[in-house]
Amino acid sequence: MTNSVTFEVERSWAAEPLFYRAPHPPVMSPREYQQAGVEYALARDNVIFGDAPGLGKTAQCILTSNAIEAERTLAIVPASLRLNWEREIWAWSTIPNV
Repeated sequence: MTNSVTFEVERSWAAEPLFYRAPHPPVMSPREYQQAGVEYALARDNVIFGDAPGLGKTAQCILTSNAIEAERTLAIVPASLRLNWEREIWAWSTIPNV
């Protein structure tokens, strides 16, 4: 692999961000690897958060929306997770009128 490909792969597994920290409510504390995931997502046109269950993909998606000041975000989830997403959006979002 070339150095740039190696760097890209390493960043996709990063445990901490290099320089960027996404905005979040002061009462919430994202983990370092979540911040690294947001940093990785912001550097690309397309990304899928494909971490294992329980690692905070929902928070990473909301933090990414905070970072880009999204006016609309589409989350496609099973009906059984809709209330969880609503709860997480209210907890993590810095965008008024979510």
